[in-house]
Amino acid sequence: MTFTDNADTNDTGKNIVYLDNAATSFPKAPNIGKEMKEAVEKYGVNPGRSNHSLAMKANQVIYEAREVISDFFNVGMPENIIFTLNATHAINFGLKGFLKKGDHVIISDREHNSVYRPLYAMQSQGIIEADNAITNPYDDYATVKNFEKLIKKNTKIIAVMSASNVTGILLPIIEISELAKKYGLLLFVDASQSGGILPINMKTAGIDILALPGHKGLLGPHGTGMLIVREGISLDTIIEGGSGINSSQPIQPEEYPERMESGTQNLIGIAGLKDSVEYVKKAGLEKIYKHELALKNKTVYYLSGIDGITVYECNKFDTKINSLGVVSFNIKGMSSNDVAEKLDNYGICVRSGLHCAPLAHNAIGTMPDGCVRASFGLFNKESDADRLIESIHKIARGK
Repeated sequence: MTFTDNADTNDTGKNIVYLDNAATSFPKAPNIGKEMKEAVEKYGVNPGRSNHSLAMKANQVIYEAREVISDFFNVGMPENIIFTLNATHAINFGLKGFLKKGDHVIISDREHNSVYRPLYAMQSQGIIEADNAITNPYDDYATVKNFEKLIKKNTKIIAVMSASNVTGILLPIIEISELAKKYGLLLFVDASQSGGILPINMKTAGIDILALPGHKGLLGPHGTGMLIVREGISLDTIIEGGSGINSSQPIQPEEYPERMESGTQNLIGIAGLKDSVEYVKKAGLEKIYKHELALKNKTVYYLSGIDGITVYECNKFDTKINSLGVVSFNIKGMSSNDVAEKLDNYGICVRSGLHCAPLAHNAIGTMPDGCVRASFGLFNKESDADRLIESIHKIARGK
């Protein structure tokens, strides 16, 4: 498969390089707009609420999307794929729907606010207890042992991201899954960064609940996300309302996905997501990962040789860290926001600050100002990395 050229122009006509794929992928998978346009023009009605042909067509497209995603993540039960607006909604639905008063949950010291804040709120309200396990990017065994040390009698779930949105390091999900099963705990995985880049097999990895967006590695449209629940797990509802079934009853249905999908679904977004997942599958996860990692490795190699540059949790001599195509750095004497603004003047889009992940920045020592993050995607080219390196070199020299 030939990757699409990432060249684009901003409103000044300047060629731009987009390196903020950890926030959202851009551009999206080719041709998803075609299916989305067709949904708007040909069957843009309320799915699952009527028996007429247009509603049945809309419902069919959504079910086909469940089947495609079920196959992609080896879920086994398409009905257990719950569509949400994004990963944050999915995480809230999963954690708040499972945890009960008095429960204890363990997370990593790298978690995004989408995990940290809901648990902090529940803890502040006296509903649950929560602890953060220290991760070691160089030693998976030490990371797992740090999780194990925090297990208590009332621990119910380990909730962990598969990859850091700040530095891209991968957490040892398989080993953490084995630990969870050893103690009879559920494993909740936030795959916001790795979904669509690394293979995720829910059954073989022992993942009980999986949350991820459609708009990042899966190259789908905004406003799409999913919560995937292993068979046999029942979640309490966070919202209730119309579901299209059991309408005579005042209580929410027990069946997935209707139990968690009250209200009208994002038919247009889901139609685009179905096509984007199929595109990613055809492109091949191994090819995608190697492509993005190669761009990262080249960038890290050259940035590590520039005076005044600090690259976090990765340099050209590190060969033991497993990570995604994310490079986070700072330039001595400059704020991350100033560096990002200067890079934007060179036509390069990156992210600065705390990346909604203060826990991770505490872990790497970049609080309170954060750092600059360049995150590569499927459609970036080697010339994009070259342009980033050259621009950073100029900025570090005061140009």
